Amino acid sequence: MEKVGLTSQHLRRYPSELSRGQCQRVNITRALILEPEYIVCDEIVSAIEVTIGTQIMRLLFELQRENGCGII
Repeated sequence: MEKVGLTSQHLRRYPSELSRGQCQRVNITRALILEPEYIVCDEIVSAIEVTIGTQIMRLLFELQRENGCGII
């Protein structure tokens, strides 16, 4: 969770209590738990504001570099 910018407090929240950007980060965390070879991202930033979308894209590229998984 910390790798994607969330704290342990986010684990106790319901999805309706999270922002769209936080929900995206939770979904990225869920995907990374399985240590995949690649992740398919479908419209990952289309429903959030541009600045948050940019942060999510940077996060994905950083995680790709760290974990060695491909992103489609």
